[in-house]
Amino acid sequence: MISLRVLCVGRAPLMLSVPASGTIFDIKTAGFAEELAAGRRVILIRRGIRLIDNHSIEQYNIMNGETLHCSVGSSTSRYAVADQGSADSIAPVVLALILIAANSLAVAAVIIPSSRSTYFTPFSTAALIVLTFIIVPISAHTIVTKLTDLRRGR
Repeated sequence: MISLRVLCVGRAPLMLSVPASGTIFDIKTAGFAEELAAGRRVILIRRGIRLIDNHSIEQYNIMNGETLHCSVGSSTSRYAVADQGSADSIAPVVLALILIAANSLAVAAVIIPSSRSTYFTPFSTAALIVLTFIIVPISAHTIVTKLTDLRRGR
């Protein structure tokens, strides 16, 4: 058996005794049985690395007396990855919209004739056409997927 100290935000430090041959999930069940039973997400962190449930304590070379950090999610969703409303959840959609807008402006510059001069060479026009067929579908897929995930609460 090894002794571990687990620090969690807003809670008193936990002192746990777990078998040295156990898994990370064993640590979670020893200290956070109620949270796991309620379906909350419990994450253990050691030296800035997130510990994976099915890995053994030996794989991470966790020694007696070490301190682990934890995060207990407030959400009971199985798919909860980040706190609701984080900036990362909408960032791909914003990037996709910017790419579509920039591509649309470039296409408009090619299509709308200008009396001053030619802005694009034939090669750059062909490259723009190819990029249009790549950027627009990928961006549209990203937008639809992300908005669907946000609607489902993932």
